[in-house]
Amino acid sequence: MSLPIGFNYTPGSGLYAPLFSFETNSGGQYEEQMRLLLIGHKSAKAASSTQSNIAYPLGSQNDADQTFGTNSMLREMFRIANQNGALGVWGVAVPESGTQASWTLAVGAGATGQSGVGILRIAHEFLQIPISATDTAQTIASNIAAAINAYYNPLTQASLQLGTATAANGTVTVQALHAGTIFNDTMFYIVPSANNLFTGANLTITATPGTGVPSLAAALANLPDNAFYGRIVNPWSDNVSVGTVSQALSDVSGRWAYNRQSYGQAFTVYTGNIAAQTTYIQTAPNDRHQGHINRPASSVPHAAYLWAAGFAAAIQNWLADYTTGNVSRNQTGIIVQGLVAPYDKTLWPNYQTQNLLLANNISTWQANDDGSIAINKLVTWYSQGAGGQPDDEFKDDQRMFQVMHILHYLRFVLANACANKAIADTNPGQLAAIITPADIVAVLIGAYKQLNLNGLVDNVAGFANALNVQRDSLNPKRVNIMLGIEAINPLDIMAANAVFYSKLPQAA
Repeated sequence: MSLPIGFNYTPGSGLYAPLFSFETNSGGQYEEQMRLLLIGHKSAKAASSTQSNIAYPLGSQNDADQTFGTNSMLREMFRIANQNGALGVWGVAVPESGTQASWTLAVGAGATGQSGVGILRIAHEFLQIPISATDTAQTIASNIAAAINAYYNPLTQASLQLGTATAANGTVTVQALHAGTIFNDTMFYIVPSANNLFTGANLTITATPGTGVPSLAAALANLPDNAFYGRIVNPWSDNVSVGTVSQALSDVSGRWAYNRQSYGQAFTVYTGNIAAQTTYIQTAPNDRHQGHINRPASSVPHAAYLWAAGFAAAIQNWLADYTTGNVSRNQTGIIVQGLVAPYDKTLWPNYQTQNLLLANNISTWQANDDGSIAINKLVTWYSQGAGGQPDDEFKDDQRMFQVMHILHYLRFVLANACANKAIADTNPGQLAAIITPADIVAVLIGAYKQLNLNGLVDNVAGFANALNVQRDSLNPKRVNIMLGIEAINPLDIMAANAVFYSKLPQAA
């Protein structure tokens, strides 16, 4: 097919002097990068230039440490995301609100008068405190406080989101580094072992809950529309926070609105038992732009904000892949690096539990024998159509990422073909300045074929048959288009019936 003739910079008329000229234009090359946005808190150690409610790119752990502080919530969220190999990670710090959770660790008399080691885990990080027979309770408490204050894991780069620990009268007192209820689930765990001098009443841990939830409105409002934040990790699952996210991602006035089209999918974590999970989902909005992973109410070593970052990051690179079909794949069994299953194995979900949760639009995980955690299936909160009828078209989490990639690509192709053009029913002169409805049909079918090659859509013939491109009957400067898109589905279930015979029946 010959290309239409036209110029962008060379005048089409009015030239009289001899000229041999070439002008250079791009034929269009599509490329996009999907960002993973982590929302959390920065610490006092953050760079002085780091502003609240402004997103920053994070290319390395050093970037996260410098930008948000070496033991901050956000640096630790980035650490988990980075451990899962996620690309395109950004972070935004929201101001803290409320009071800090705190813990006291009282050393009992049984820990003194003998030599050995006291073993304590905080957020699954090991602290081993050497104890000698001459150590007093105050000495042991001071050593615990010193170990907390100095803690850093050089292998994993893990830190503790705790303030400065102090010791007095045989008791250690430490606060969460940040204010808020989300830090109440920081796990202090005395490792059960006959060799652990902290077992029994030898170390008594008492927690005082923190209060408060930050506002996410300013951070979400400041996200530019020209940036593709495909996944927004929001660790706060309270009604106000998820309501704010719903407004930010609204199809009417938010990032999915017709006049913005900057998109985004939010992911959060809700902590509670199965009954609490199913109760929570009843109050969650019927929102195809949000979803959550269930987290048990006890025995979970890692906090909710690390679960949120880990599960989102584990699948980030697949969901960002619009060229080789990864976005469309079943995700079951993908390991979430850096997280471990609840210490209590009775909390590991079986198939019946996973099926119940998924039926209620709650994303699920599975535990492996080695204690690692893997994705089972991620879903959105969408369950009903506009009329309240059951509808699961946008239930799969990966479906909405397919939608984003498909629409981004179609916008690119249409803009490349139609920008700065005139519209006419026919173009007998094959002028590059003019486009027709038939041209737009051809452009869209060609784009759909490419999306089919990239593993995003199926049924090219059906798309071509359903495609309808018309000039508006009242406004001849406008073109209206109807697209029937068949996205590829993940292979979630394979059922086989294995029937055994002593001798197979003979064919008729």
